[in-house]
Amino acid sequence: MRDETPLISVVVLTYNSSKTVVETLDSIRDQTYPRIQLVVGDDCSTDNTRDVVQSWISNNASRFEEALLVKTSHNGGVTMNKTNAYKSVRGEWVKGIAADDRLKPQCLERFLYHANETGKKIFSCQLDLFSGSCLDLKKGQDVYDNYFRCICESQDKQLHRLLYDTYFIPGPSLFYSMSLYWEVNGCDTRFSMWEEYSFAYRILKAGYRVTPVYEKLVEYRYEENSLCRINTSNKPRTSYMKYMNDKRLCFWYYQFWRWFFNGHFCDAMDKASDLGRTCFIHRHWDNRFLVAISRFYQLFSPSWYCSKFRKLFKR
Repeated sequence: MRDETPLISVVVLTYNSSKTVVETLDSIRDQTYPRIQLVVGDDCSTDNTRDVVQSWISNNASRFEEALLVKTSHNGGVTMNKTNAYKSVRGEWVKGIAADDRLKPQCLERFLYHANETGKKIFSCQLDLFSGSCLDLKKGQDVYDNYFRCICESQDKQLHRLLYDTYFIPGPSLFYSMSLYWEVNGCDTRFSMWEEYSFAYRILKAGYRVTPVYEKLVEYRYEENSLCRINTSNKPRTSYMKYMNDKRLCFWYYQFWRWFFNGHFCDAMDKASDLGRTCFIHRHWDNRFLVAISRFYQLFSPSWYCSKFRKLFKR
């Protein structure tokens, strides 16, 4: 008989998050779902984040089946922090969240309801943006609402958009089974700043569709100085540069080098990083360069023609 209340693990990733992490942890404590394992992964914060988290856990440990702080030995980026934290996950399902976002009270309960109703392994909900400053949230909300409309598409369209478009699947919106996480070997640690993109790529390449949940279950913090946004100056931050290179270039070049040169993934990553930095930082070409060459690549890709023939014969 299927357990109606399986253990759900919530993984919080922190780095210098002392000002916001308590708000995040409170939102997890206040969940309507009873069985929760809390795992906080800290990436060698230089502020007092670890002390804040440890104190909060000491005061709230009785709420959870297990609550622990997992520390990294050195600062390795978001993906390494996530990979390290997930080694301690015991739940059948997992919900990841950054240490400045919040879960709505019924978040876990509603995700599990959809999992039981559909039998699927991975879900993405709508996001409700909020800000601690006076930012106009409408523009940001429109962007994330558009991402969700793409999530409502078929699996093959999701994959195509991930590779050839500006589309991505926001990590804060995801909820999935740990069996699926291990099936696709988790995230790729070569992408230090963009762990959700590498994970979504592996999921879609394995043939799974990310199932949409038409509910706003997560509150996503939207600030002027966040990693995925550029400051008012014209020069992108170093972290932003790496973030964009990971997202928009590396996976397509992996596909290209593997097919054209029969190369290895690490070689492709090196080439993609160098070329991406040149195109995006010095010339500000952004995705136009990627899309143009990807279309050229399709003309010489046997797999692309095979997919077209398969669709033709299915009619």
